[in-house]
Amino acid sequence: MIRYERHASGELTAVCEVAVGVERRTFRVPLGTWPGEEPPAGGLREAPVVVLPDHDRLAVVRLAVTRAGGVEPSLVAPDGGALLRKAQQGAEVMIVTSGSGRTMNAIRALGGRPLPALPWSSRAAITELFEGCLVDIDVAVPQLAGTDRAALRAAIAALHLDALHHVVEVDPRPGSERDARMNDDPGADRGAETNLAPDLDALGAAAAGVLAGRLAAGSRRWRAR
Repeated sequence: MIRYERHASGELTAVCEVAVGVERRTFRVPLGTWPGEEPPAGGLREAPVVVLPDHDRLAVVRLAVTRAGGVEPSLVAPDGGALLRKAQQGAEVMIVTSGSGRTMNAIRALGGRPLPALPWSSRAAITELFEGCLVDIDVAVPQLAGTDRAALRAAIAALHLDALHHVVEVDPRPGSERDARMNDDPGADRGAETNLAPDLDALGAAAAGVLAGRLAAGSRRWRAR
């Protein structure tokens, strides 16, 4: 649970303990000026938040979330106050851009589920995105086959992602424009499309979006019981 500290200036800070393996770490997340009642102690209530390093694959994530979860995601500034306000407004899935490891810390501390959209074409960019991350999180990786999958698994091992986090293979096709074209045009040349080299950054973004959508759909079903 989250407790809140209100300062004389009117600003609010969330103080949260997070279990990381066998340890418990305390985080203090500034929320800015917060008039009125404090946010709920449950914070983001397990809402999935896709973390992008920039805006490049935003459209891919939106498409994946909508197709996999049947919900329109909300684009939110990467700060705790904005996330909590959007969650209170009923957002089921959120997306932040210009995110970082510290953004993931804040999301997890506030009771959300950070899902990084990893740019698999660059190990350096992935390392930069995780900089400052002190929590273990779910990492969606696109489900591939053959040599593409072997190369991806080698990158995962080199980055120690499976040792530090929870790696989940996800079928990225709901977020793929290529597959959308195939569904819309049954007469399309599937062989030509199949021979195209995969866009690993787009597939990484799609995998994160699909997982976020499925988590939201599962939460919706659970609440409807």
